[in-house]
Amino acid sequence: MTGSTVQMRAAIAGRVTRWLLPGAGVALLLAGGFLWLATPREEPPPPPAPFRPAPALPAPAAPLPSAAPLPSAAPLPSAASLPSAAPQSARSRPSLNAEAREARRFNRYDRDKDGAVSREEFLALRRKSFNRLDKDGDGQLNFEEYAVATATRFSTADKDADRRLSRAEFAATATRRSS
Repeated sequence: MTGSTVQMRAAIAGRVTRWLLPGAGVALLLAGGFLWLATPREEPPPPPAPFRPAPALPAPAAPLPSAAPLPSAAPLPSAASLPSAAPQSARSRPSLNAEAREARRFNRYDRDKDGAVSREEFLALRRKSFNRLDKDGDGQLNFEEYAVATATRFSTADKDADRRLSRAEFAATATRRSS
C-alpha cells in the first residue's frame, strides 16, 4: 500500500466515525422514544374518598358528676415527723412511700418552712451546685471547669482504678442530697 492509500483510508474512517456514530446515537434515541410512546399505560388509581367526619356521640343519659373540690393547701408533714432511723446506706434504707418521699423533697426546697416554694428557694440548690463547679467565679461554667469536675468525680468513684465503673461504683456517683 502506498502512502496515499493509507491516508485515504484514514480519511474515510474519520468521516465514518464523525458522521456514523452520532447518527446511530440519534437513531437509538428516536427508537427509544417511539417505544416509550407506544407502550400502553396503566390507568391512574381513582382519587381517595372524601373525608367524612364520624357521627356525633349521643349525649349521656345522666349528667356527669362534678369533681370534688380540692382540699385547701394542707401543710405537708415536716421532716421531723417522717419515719427516720439512724443514718443508713441508701441500699439498706427501707423505701418510703411516695407521699413521704414527695414531702421530704418539698421540705428540702422549702427553706423558710412557709408551706410554699418560692423561685429563689427552688433555684438555690441549683445555684449551690453551679457555684461548686464554677471555680473561677465568673458566673459561667466553661468546658475546662466541667471536664475537671467530671473527671474528678469519675476517678473518685473508680475505686479499683480499672478506668471502668462497676454497678456498685456507678451507684456511688449518685447525687447525695441533704434534708
